Formats: sequence, structure tokens, C-alpha cells
Amino acid sequence: MSESDIVIDMTTKKYELLKNDTKKTMDGTTLYRVKYLKSFSAISKGELGGYIEKEANLSQDGDARVSGNARVSGNARVSGDARVSGRFDLKVSCDVEIPRVLIDTKEKLAKLLKVMNELKG
Repeated sequence: MSESDIVIDMTTKKYELLKNDTKKTMDGTTLYRVKYLKSFSAISKGELGGYIEKEANLSQDGDARVSGNARVSGNARVSGDARVSGRFDLKVSCDVEIPRVLIDTKEKLAKLLKVMNELKG
């Protein structure tokens, strides 16, 4: 085997956006389904996730994930070990970091939005 026969996968992305699986928000923003490219935490390679507007909404690092029919858009960013799952729309219009938060009920989402609105001030 020569050096030219060796192929090294330099791809570090953990997910891609599916351009053929989209949702529209009420304001007309297009959200794209996440497809995970590698296994990590409770995610299996090839698994479909939730919907995001752009790659800036979901970190390519760590165990951050968007699952189910959850939707993330605007300036919202899921990173670290944070998980957004279920049937939620998370749109943030200010800079905020929400590390290690599991938002899996409407009550938790309501509390988070209340805190964020108080921070905006």
C-alpha cells in the first residue's frame, strides 16, 4: 500500500442539514432537518434530528443535539451538552448561552423564556 492509497477522513462535522426536508416558521424562515453523521452520546450515525435554521444554531462540537420535531432558529445556539427535544420552537433575538439544559416540557421552556426575557430587560 502506498501513501496515495491511504484516505484519511478529515471531516469533523457531526451533522449535516437536509435541504430536502424542511419546515417553515410562521414568519417564513426555512428550517432544515438535522442528520447526524457520526454516533455520540445517545445519537446513532444516520439518525435524523430536529430542525434548525442554520449551522450556527447547533454546535458541531460536544454532545449538543436537537431531536424529534424541535425547532431552533434566530440567534439561538445549542452547544456543550445541551439538548432540545420534543415539539418546541426556540428562537432567540439576543445573545444568550444555555449550557447543559434539557428542555423537554412546555413548562421548562416557559421558565427558560421567562428568564431570558428578564435578562433582556
